[in-house]
Amino acid sequence: MVKALQGDDYQAYFVDRIPLIIHHSGLALPSTFDADYRTSVDFAPTLLHLLSLQDARNAFMGFSIFEQAPAHHVPLAAMGEEYFYIGPHGISKATGTADEDAKHLAYQNYVRMYYWLESQNRVFPPEETASN
Repeated sequence: MVKALQGDDYQAYFVDRIPLIIHHSGLALPSTFDADYRTSVDFAPTLLHLLSLQDARNAFMGFSIFEQAPAHHVPLAAMGEEYFYIGPHGISKATGTADEDAKHLAYQNYVRMYYWLESQNRVFPPEETASN
């Protein structure tokens, strides 16, 4: 007997739902929480938030799932130069064409700039890295 491991809405992208399980005996946490299409880039900022370090300077691109995402946030997964949008209608691969939403194209450029800064070891400006 073969049992399907994915639902009817499964798409063959290397991007899909990931569970996050949090247990803290000192907090009254809900049994479920809707992260509103956040992605894995939001994991580290969420962890910092849970550790009460959300205001600590860091180089993460994402945002805590427990805070309102900024207006420019786009639920996006990037793998090299391939971009995937995550939303209520599932996962869609970015086309990179002018007919895409301007906000989506701007976020792709933001990711590209981050990649470039990272490749140059310049995520933080030099004067800031010297003081840390």
